[in-house]
Amino acid sequence: MKGDFSRVTLNEEKHYSLVLMQQGRVLLDNDWNEQGLTLWLAQQKLIGDLIGEHGGPEGSFEIYPMPSDETPSASDFMIRDGRYYVQGAMCENEESCRFTDQPDYPPFSDYNPNPIDEPGTYLIYLHVWLRHITHLEDEALREVALGGPDTTTRVKTVWQVKAKKTDLALYSDDGAANRVLKENYEQFEQELGDEIYPRSSFLKARAIIPRETVEPCRISPENRYRGAENQLYRVEIHRGGLAFDAEANNQTPRPATFKWSRENGSVVFPIEDINGSVVTVSHLGRDTRFGLKPGDWVEVVDDDYVLLGKREKLLRVGEVDPVEMQVVLSESPAHTPGSSKHPLLRRWDQKGDEEGGMIVVEEGKWVELEDGVEIWFEPPPSQILAHYCSGEWWFIPARTATGDVEWPKESDGSPLSQPAMHPTQGFAPLALVEFSEDGIIADNNDIIDLRRKLAQRWE
Repeated sequence: MKGDFSRVTLNEEKHYSLVLMQQGRVLLDNDWNEQGLTLWLAQQKLIGDLIGEHGGPEGSFEIYPMPSDETPSASDFMIRDGRYYVQGAMCENEESCRFTDQPDYPPFSDYNPNPIDEPGTYLIYLHVWLRHITHLEDEALREVALGGPDTTTRVKTVWQVKAKKTDLALYSDDGAANRVLKENYEQFEQELGDEIYPRSSFLKARAIIPRETVEPCRISPENRYRGAENQLYRVEIHRGGLAFDAEANNQTPRPATFKWSRENGSVVFPIEDINGSVVTVSHLGRDTRFGLKPGDWVEVVDDDYVLLGKREKLLRVGEVDPVEMQVVLSESPAHTPGSSKHPLLRRWDQKGDEEGGMIVVEEGKWVELEDGVEIWFEPPPSQILAHYCSGEWWFIPARTATGDVEWPKESDGSPLSQPAMHPTQGFAPLALVEFSEDGIIADNNDIIDLRRKLAQRWE
């Protein structure tokens, strides 16, 4: 959630059920958000306890061949309308649709190749996650009567039906249908492999510790957060993988990288046109704090980029023309965003030239971001290595009143390691499907249903 938030204080271990407003008090964004998250999490847990990992009414999200009255399409099939629940999240398909024409999955192209590219058996599964929506993605969030101000944002449940080639057979030697992935969720997770990673990366944050001086009683001015504003820092993994291993040096294959923002990644500039490396934007920010300047790193994103979970390299700002509202980048974007798909530049605040503006993850050492804020990556307890997943992040609130960051601490004041926050997502098997040489599903005998069906007690 890359919104303009002050902080996020939800802590499930405290078991709070309600946030109560008191008269005459200041209402902050965090209080509102904690109440919403508290109720949402309670709902997710209740659905999970009642239904399990996944399930839905009869027929919902059923996979079936293309209708006989339509021209058969290679590597395609139908997804029936209905509701299906995946790890507590409700997925709703208002109208039966094609695999190649899903509402929240970009059409297959060179940028998003169809995974069904050869004959064989494929696991068809449901991927569910949450997408943060601002007024830039949905103009209806603005209130025209008030002049269209940017007020609240939304969180949307996104579902995508995907396919993966598998060695599993549709039927066993005795003719029984292969339903092992329906009955054994752990085996389904193993079948997905690299797409599902457990939480394994941890981080600590602090203000810089004092340096040794000849006057032990003197407090170093470096021993504090030195920023001029309260900030919500966001440290986000860009390229997933293992941390850089200094001992292995060049033998470390493409180590994980991270990027950071002092504004939680919320500083964005809507794109009106791209011509090579020249980007025309609708504005350049309301002031220097929320603006762009030469040397800044930006990420070019649009709806397709977000929905596909892409992680292209960042581009550096070379020139800024405030008259023509143009930004000259270090090179042309790898993907030219569609003008109707809410393209924008997102600013990140790290410096340096290595790894295309990103910073290599190294464990077991303090790394300074800026103004006294330091971070430390490490694997979880009892593990030697951590796997860093693209898109996972940590929030670090920095406060001028205390000159410190808000971070859980040990009794001696040293920071505690905290797991990464992951994009909330879930997975569920839908079917095993056999595709012929021409990419066509012959009939329902080529489909093994893996959905868990619930008793439907309403009309």
